[in-house]
Amino acid sequence: MFQEKIAFLYGKIKFYLLIALFIVLSFFVSVFFKAYFLQFYVVSQKSMLPVISPGDRVLVEKISVNTNKLIRILAIKYPFLFEGLEKINFLKIKDIIIFKHSGNEDIIIKRVTNIDGDEYFVEGDNSLHSVDSRVYGSIAEENIIGRVCWINHVYK
Repeated sequence: MFQEKIAFLYGKIKFYLLIALFIVLSFFVSVFFKAYFLQFYVVSQKSMLPVISPGDRVLVEKISVNTNKLIRILAIKYPFLFEGLEKINFLKIKDIIIFKHSGNEDIIIKRVTNIDGDEYFVEGDNSLHSVDSRVYGSIAEENIIGRVCWINHVYK
């Protein structure tokens, strides 16, 4: 009888430990996923009207930007692997990107209008109400968070 109770308690403890382990692993996987793959942002600016309105949610994929950063690190550490290869640019002209400007911590959303090496010239679609590269110059690649891959319009 006593051994049955111990076995029962041991089974319960094992069950709760497995649940706790699952919760902790789920947390770390979600943080990793959000940091390196996909993340939602809520737009607060009017500079991308009429395509994106304030209050719209955009899904940003970070894989392309993080892949560029990883390739750059590998090319420095193992240059023989990348001899003769041109830089792969995953971002294209007309892509909508989210970035942090070096002089500001706000997250900004704009459209890429020109690419010059690791510098991106960006403009808002609503050019009359947009502060963009025409004012503060090009954006360095390391300031780019990701590319908008989906827009969820909020209708009021």
